[in-house]
Amino acid sequence: MKKEINAKGAHALAFGENGFRQITNNVRPITKPEDLAGMKIRIPAIAILVDVFRALKTDPTQMPFSECFTALQQGAIDGQENPYDTIRSAKLQEVQNT
Repeated sequence: MKKEINAKGAHALAFGENGFRQITNNVRPITKPEDLAGMKIRIPAIAILVDVFRALKTDPTQMPFSECFTALQQGAIDGQENPYDTIRSAKLQEVQNT
């Protein structure tokens, strides 16, 4: 990738990896896509994620991550999706069952 970036006139200094995305929620375990149906899931404001979560029959709710803990705590959303490290560092397990 660095070669391709350099060829465009930019310089890549480093790459970071943040892990696979995980979905947590307070409704039920998710073992198959159908288990997401009807859940109100917090997602970042990224158009393709809205399309993906609508296709999964959820109610995708775009909100800043800084509001996620409180929204989960108050029941404004059923769940959220993020990499595991983000979930743990934000202590979402304190307000999430599954």
